[in-house]
Amino acid sequence: MKTHSKLVGLGLVSMLALSPALAAFAEDTATTPTAEATDSATHSATQEKLAFETSEKALDALKNIHAARLALFEGDTDAAKTLASTAVDDLTGAQSTATDLQVAADKTADKDDIYVPFDTSVTLAEGFVPTEDNKDDMTKAGEHLAQGDQQKALEVLKLAKVDVDYTALLLPVNGSMKAAQEASDQIDKGDFYQANLSLKAIEDSVVVGSFSLSDMPTQGNSAS
Repeated sequence: MKTHSKLVGLGLVSMLALSPALAAFAEDTATTPTAEATDSATHSATQEKLAFETSEKALDALKNIHAARLALFEGDTDAAKTLASTAVDDLTGAQSTATDLQVAADKTADKDDIYVPFDTSVTLAEGFVPTEDNKDDMTKAGEHLAQGDQQKALEVLKLAKVDVDYTALLLPVNGSMKAAQEASDQIDKGDFYQANLSLKAIEDSVVVGSFSLSDMPTQGNSAS
């Protein structure tokens, strides 16, 4: 389990882990944050959890599900069978950590399922305009994001009162497991059309959750 910002080529959502404005500040500004400013941010940084841990197994499952659909489209049913079976194994792994990683979001369609984040991103809130006053903080946050450390980046941005949006892609693991198993069985029976629909249903069930730093939901058992 870890926090990351992988870009997933699933045709679901295309998001940047590092917003253009943050990247511009990290690359274009020649000013490096002073040791005093960095130490101040380090000592006063909140210890609250500002970045979700993500499920690698859920991410792997979606990759294999998408690949299985492509294999079916190309008529490679043997590969589709293998990929669908692997996705079932991935989702079994995702279920084993689901209660620790679950996140509640307003857009979740099935309130009885467990939604786990498998990809996250940080972007500046719409309309936010960087200033000279927060230039150093923006640069520092951009460096943390470039290193894959969302937690530290969000701590810096929150302390600097920089308005950002935190987005997570969420997968309902129980419903996905059921659909993946159905797809695997349908491929075994030669019902490739229905198998594709079962796999598509999993991709369609992904929810995009958007959160502000001031109202981050709890991740884990108390999220349900």
